[in-house]
Amino acid sequence: MIIQVFCLFVVLLPVLAQSFDHPNAHLINDASCGVLKPGQRIHQGRNANLGEFPWMVYISTTKEYADGPDRYFSCGGTILNSKYVLSASHCFVGANATRISSILFIGEYNTKTNPDCVKDFCAPHVVLHKTEEIIIHPYFFSSNAGSDITLIRVRGEIQFNEFVAPICLEDGDFLTHAYTGEDAHVAGWGTYDFADINRTQLVMPDILQTLSVPIVDDDTCLGTMRSIAPSYEQYFVIESQVCAGGIPEYFAYMGDSGGPLMVVKQMDPEQPPRFYQIGVVSWGGLTVNVTSFESPTVYTRVRYYLPWVLDNMIP
Repeated sequence: MIIQVFCLFVVLLPVLAQSFDHPNAHLINDASCGVLKPGQRIHQGRNANLGEFPWMVYISTTKEYADGPDRYFSCGGTILNSKYVLSASHCFVGANATRISSILFIGEYNTKTNPDCVKDFCAPHVVLHKTEEIIIHPYFFSSNAGSDITLIRVRGEIQFNEFVAPICLEDGDFLTHAYTGEDAHVAGWGTYDFADINRTQLVMPDILQTLSVPIVDDDTCLGTMRSIAPSYEQYFVIESQVCAGGIPEYFAYMGDSGGPLMVVKQMDPEQPPRFYQIGVVSWGGLTVNVTSFESPTVYTRVRYYLPWVLDNMIP
């Protein structure tokens, strides 16, 4: 869905060494991507630190309906460069919606404050961007959650600073690396707890949350789905999706849709470790009841769609 198109000049920073051959490869993984903060440690379910994940985008979407009230909801996204954000397709579709519009909150941390401050230290004001184009993968179908990945071209240009920077995407040996058993990380503003003793009312945090989750092998992921909700097995496609999590009380809830699954890797021994996005939150966290073990969350595997992402980026 193209809302409006502008012609802008994009300032490109130096890029990391890359092995994949694509004419638009220079549009991702600039030298500022995925930088790991000194002393940064990610623990089990906590508030993120201010500026810890500067590529995170809070996306507020409105779906308008001719025969009913408008619906409002949020998703996550990640900055790829000064013009593009990555998210999930299901965040931007709606049956019978007459209009869908989104606002991107760049540099967001605490949704209740602007600017965001910790004690006497404050980040720059959050900057709101409208979308210039929302490119939903052509093979996405909400009925089976396949190809659940979307590229957003922002109106205007994202200005980078200490609190706003891009995420890295996989390259080199990581394009074939099996992450099974390794710890990955998620971040988002999704529901993370229950507000009542009966566990029926969910809590939405104001502050960006982060969580470490294990990458789960395909057989284990499928087996857990079969035991909890057999009908969902048909939605898991090994080649284009990856599973992570399945930790009781800690899974990527619905509100985290579109957010990243990240790993920390050191591609170049002469460069510091960096965050690489390997997945986009799609669906999962299935459960029999509110006290049972949840299934892993299913993420769209980014490297499977990397050629499509680069094909649709305009220099």
